Amino acid sequence: MDINYIVTLAVIKSKKMNTLMKIILSAVMIFTITIANAQSKKEQIENLTYKLDSLTTLINEERKEFSIERGASNGEILNLKDSIDKLSSINQELNHNLSNADYIVDSLSIGVSRKQIRIDSISLALDSIIVVANRLESGWSSITANKPYYNYQDNTDMLRHLLNQILGSR
Repeated sequence: MDINYIVTLAVIKSKKMNTLMKIILSAVMIFTITIANAQSKKEQIENLTYKLDSLTTLINEERKEFSIERGASNGEILNLKDSIDKLSSINQELNHNLSNADYIVDSLSIGVSRKQIRIDSISLALDSIIVVANRLESGWSSITANKPYYNYQDNTDMLRHLLNQILGSR
C-alpha cells in the first residue's frame, strides 16, 4: 500500500487522539507528501527533460530535411522561372512573326486587289477588242462580198483599210 493512503487512514482513525497528536501526525503526513511529491517531480523533470531533448533532436532533423527540400524547391523554382522567361521570349518572337505575317498578308491582299483591278481592266479592253474584231470581221465580209479580190501588199495595209472603213461608217 501507498504511504499516503496509510497516513490518511491514520488521520481518519485519530478522532479520539488529542490535538498534539493530530498536529504531529499532520506534520509527518505533510512531510511524507512533500518527499513523495519531490521525488515524483524529480522524475517528472527527468522525463520532461528527456522528452524535450527528443523533441529538440526531432526538430533539428525536421529543419535539416526542410532545408534540403527548400533548396530543391528553390532550384526547381529557378528552373521554372527560366523556362517561363524562355517561353515568354519565344511567345514575343512568335507574336512579332505573326504581326509580320499579317503585314505580308495585307500587302499581298492589296497586291491581289490591284492585280484583280488590272485583270478587270484588261478584260474590259479585251471585250472592246473582241467587239472591234467582230466589227472588222463583219466589215471584211462586207468588203469582200462586193469586191472578191484585193491586192494588198501585207496585212497592215488590209487592216488600215478595214479600220478606215469601220471608222468611216460611224
